[in-house]
Amino acid sequence: MDTAAPAAPVIGTVTDDAAPITGTVAAGGSTNDTTPTLAGTAEANSTINVFDGTTLLGITTADALGSWTFTPTTAPVSYTHLTLPTKA
Repeated sequence: MDTAAPAAPVIGTVTDDAAPITGTVAAGGSTNDTTPTLAGTAEANSTINVFDGTTLLGITTADALGSWTFTPTTAPVSYTHLTLPTKA
């Protein structure tokens, strides 16, 4: 039984697919995409809850290698308070 808390997930990339500028958003950059795709790493097979402040945007699961992606279905208020608590 795994009793250790998983390491916090990491957002590796944010991808904008809304014109006029699309592609990977640079660190510290901004986007006009209200539903950008987030991708990153976490403990293998862990569940990742994606929040904007205290509002749950959705849930995704890391694969067997720890990779995950998430695209919100609705636009959050802001991404300045994006957090990624996990559970094993």
